[in-house]
Amino acid sequence: MTLWIILTALTALAAAWLTIPLVRRHEARVDARAATIAVLKDQLADVDVQLAAGVIQPGEAEGLRNEIRRRLLAAGHIPAELDRTMGQKALSGLALGLAAMVAIAAAALYARMGQPELAGTASPSAAVQAAAPAADPAAASAASGEVGQLIAGLEQKMQANPGDPEGWRLLGWSYFQTGRYSDSAKAYAKAIALKPDGVGFQSAYGEALVQEAGGQVTPAAVAAFEKAAAQDGVDARARYFLAVHKSETGDRKGAIEDMLKLVADSPADAPWLPQLRAAITETAQAAGIDVAARLAATKPVGTAAVPGLPPPV
Repeated sequence: MTLWIILTALTALAAAWLTIPLVRRHEARVDARAATIAVLKDQLADVDVQLAAGVIQPGEAEGLRNEIRRRLLAAGHIPAELDRTMGQKALSGLALGLAAMVAIAAAALYARMGQPELAGTASPSAAVQAAAPAADPAAASAASGEVGQLIAGLEQKMQANPGDPEGWRLLGWSYFQTGRYSDSAKAYAKAIALKPDGVGFQSAYGEALVQEAGGQVTPAAVAAFEKAAAQDGVDARARYFLAVHKSETGDRKGAIEDMLKLVADSPADAPWLPQLRAAITETAQAAGIDVAARLAATKPVGTAAVPGLPPPV
């Protein structure tokens, strides 16, 4: 009877080991395509931002849109519900259900045709190890691989046309979105060298330097933000990080004042407002300043949001 129980448990474990990785491979494929499509959608939206800011011409914007749409089609841009008819919980339930069915069927077959009274000699741990499949490294790295291919395409374009500042800016943005902050800063630096007055170039470069330094507003980043503020006094990203720099250098009161002014100058539907308010509250708590009443009384203006501010550092 003891052997019967052990064999049933081993059968269930083997079935689970064989079934669950199949589900995970499916999830990895879906996640890989979703990551690729998300990057492309962000790039498509960024083209509209550049066009609205007057950075690129309508003809150039349309060309960029067509290229990104082509990549979307190549990535298999179809509704997720058509590709995945079951949710993750349902797929996991299916895996466990199949494992249970295999275990029950094996137990019934053994009870009918086997010899439960015989002693077993096989090691349970050895049986489980033999049944366990190897990990699937291809599925685990699929998402980063596909996004990497998109960036590689941009890199090839810049090798062929290194004098395109907008191309370097887009490459810097792509690097930033994938956490390659050092490469992002280098790409933005090339864009600035080609177009020093590029809208948003300096503040994007400064943010990449901040992230490269682990969240610290370095002197090089401060210089970039100061240039951005001189070019465009309403550059929210530059104003925010200059305020953070004040806080880092001990002037928390000055940082709070600058952040409150940024709240007052921000559009009412700006996506960064909740994060900005949280940064003001945290800075005030660290300085022992009660800012709740002033923060509640400070209201944003306008209705049209502009490109978002990064999370508080």
